[in-house]
Amino acid sequence: MRRPRNFGGILVCTVFASVPIIISIALTCATVLTSYVIAASYGHVPTGLPMISDCAVKSPEVFILRFGMLLAATCLGCNVLIVYYATKASYSVSKVAVISGGLAVFGLGVATVVNVEENDTVHSAFSMVFVICYEIYMVIITYNSAYDIRIGPISVNIKRICAGLTAIAMVAGIVLSANWSEYKRPIAACEWLCIALIQIFNATFIKDLSSTRFEGISTWSVVNYNRAVSDFSSYGNIGTESQ
Repeated sequence: MRRPRNFGGILVCTVFASVPIIISIALTCATVLTSYVIAASYGHVPTGLPMISDCAVKSPEVFILRFGMLLAATCLGCNVLIVYYATKASYSVSKVAVISGGLAVFGLGVATVVNVEENDTVHSAFSMVFVICYEIYMVIITYNSAYDIRIGPISVNIKRICAGLTAIAMVAGIVLSANWSEYKRPIAACEWLCIALIQIFNATFIKDLSSTRFEGISTWSVVNYNRAVSDFSSYGNIGTESQ
C-alpha cells in the first residue's frame, strides 16, 4: 500500500483517494445505460436517443436510476472534497470550486429524486443547476491544473477539451429548448454529450490523485515545518550564547 499523503492536514492514502470518482463514473455509466435499455425494451422511451430524464419516469427503470445516481452523486461529492483538500493550500479559488461543485452535486441529487412526471419545473431547474455549476467547477479546476506542475499536460488538455465542449453543448441545449417540440432529439444529444464529457473530465482525477507527483503541500505541513526550523534555530542560538 502506498504511503498516505497529507492533504490540507488530512491524511489521504493515494490508493483510496481516487476510489470515489471511479465509483461515481462506473455507477453513472452503468445506471444511465441500464435504465435506457430497460426503458426502451418496455417501450417507455424511443429506441433512438431519448432524454435521459425520460428513462427515469416509469417502473422498473426509475428505481434503478434513482438509486444508482444518488450513490454516484454522493461519490462525486466526496471527490469534490478530496480535490479541494488536495489543492486548497495552493489556490485561493479552490473555495469557489468546492462551492460550485457542492451545488452541482446537490442539483444532481434533487433532479434524480424528482423526475419530469412528478414535477417538471423542479427537475428541469435542478438539472440546470447541476450542469451550470459543474461547468463552473470544471473551468476552475482546469485553470488550476494548468499551473500545477504535479499534473501532466495530457490531463490538463483533456480537461480543457471537456470543459470547452461541455459549455458548447450546454449553451446549444438551452438555445434549442426554446423550440422543444421541433428540436427534442438534438436537445437529447446535447444532454448525453454533456454527461459523457463530464465523465471523461472526472476520469482525469484518477491519474491526478494517484500520481506520485501529486504530493499536496498543506498549510498544516508548512506551519509545522516552519515551527520546527524556528525551534531548531532557537536551540542553536541558546547553545551559542552559553558558550
